[in-house]
Amino acid sequence: SNPAVDNTSKDQNCCHVITNNMIIVTPIKEKANNENDNHDALVSSSTPYVVDIYNNFRDRERITSVRPNYLDFQPHINNQMRSMLIDWLVEVHLNFKLLPETLYLTVNILDRYLARKEISRKKLQ
Repeated sequence: SNPAVDNTSKDQNCCHVITNNMIIVTPIKEKANNENDNHDALVSSSTPYVVDIYNNFRDRERITSVRPNYLDFQPHINNQMRSMLIDWLVEVHLNFKLLPETLYLTVNILDRYLARKEISRKKLQ
């Protein structure tokens, strides 16, 4: 039951979270007297910019995201080949005990590359 507010709110004791076109305000704990605890100060000082930051993220995502049907434009590669490559990447990821973010970024980079560059089956292998 968090009250929704508009983006003109300047309440420094709240943390704003954007959901669709609404901002949800939830109280944050009082600032600690400890000099090492800068988290609350950072949250309080950044709240006026949250709407702009998320709008920027959404705009960048729209511009940079890969089309869902990008493989339709690859004459030499199909969904099964991509799937086999991703399976191999997952095996490598697990063998080396890498962070999940590494796998996500690898798949993202692969998809971005395949969306922009036509490659042959031989090069994919």
